Amino acid sequence: METERPRRVGRRIFRSFLMILLALLIIMVAFQAVKIAAGTSTPILVVVGPSMRNTLMEGDLVFIAHVEPEDLRVGDIIVFHPPNNPEGLVIHRIYSIEKKGETYIFRTKGDNNLNPDPWKITGDLIEGRLVWTIPRLGLLSKIISPPVNYFLIILLVIIIVAIDVKSQREEEESSPISEA
Repeated sequence: METERPRRVGRRIFRSFLMILLALLIIMVAFQAVKIAAGTSTPILVVVGPSMRNTLMEGDLVFIAHVEPEDLRVGDIIVFHPPNNPEGLVIHRIYSIEKKGETYIFRTKGDNNLNPDPWKITGDLIEGRLVWTIPRLGLLSKIISPPVNYFLIILLVIIIVAIDVKSQREEEESSPISEA
């Protein structure tokens, strides 16, 4: 009977890890679904600079959705790749729009900046238009960034497994023991 208990505990731990993996898989699938629904590879961002202050604050979590260039208007807040840094992302307001042939050219400006941005943006550089904001929620990403996030994940896994094993032991202790 004693060798049976470690097996049950081992199975319980294995089952807990499977549940954690399943939860992570669900989160990843959900994020992919959000990307598809928003029509952009970066549907969720955290505001990191002061250039949009008073409209958007550092640490605000913003959600964006794909938009066609012809549907944009002066005053819309967009997320785009600046021409001088194709890997970077900027969130600014459209300051002016001009059309050259079939191409829309956008000038942008941060609400907290005195002057418009020095570049011109074409539709292919735009990731999307601001849909909604959750104030300050993005600050969690500063707190829960590497290496802190790894420690928190490990701690969470340990807590889940410990609670699961403890509840298994309590079930075993409270159930009547029958001897054959």
